Amino acid sequence: NVITHEIGFLSEEPEGKMVTVGGIIEAVRRIFTKKNNNEMAFMTIGDEKGVVVECVVFPKVFDKYRSLILKDSVILVNAKVDTKNEKPVLIVEKISKFNYSS
Repeated sequence: NVITHEIGFLSEEPEGKMVTVGGIIEAVRRIFTKKNNNEMAFMTIGDEKGVVVECVVFPKVFDKYRSLILKDSVILVNAKVDTKNEKPVLIVEKISKFNYSS
C-alpha cells in the first residue's frame, strides 16, 4: 500500500512529518504570488469517508505537477504536515496519479 496515512489521522502527526496520502481533489484555488507573480495552488483533497485536508502547492512544485492538479482527479501526495489553527495542512512536495492497479 502506497499510502502512509489516512487523512483523518493527520492531526495526530507532528509538524514537519513526511506523509503520503491519497484522495480526490475536491477543490482547487490557483493564485499568483505577490513576490514573483508565480502560479501556485491551494487544493482540498478528500478520502472515501468524506474527510478533507487542505494542501498548499508552492510555485516550483505547481509547475512540475500542474497537469495533475485537476478537480475530481484521484491523486497521491507526498507532503509535509504543517498546522494552521490546530488543523493539519499539507505542504506538497510531490504529486502522482493514483494507480488503482497497485
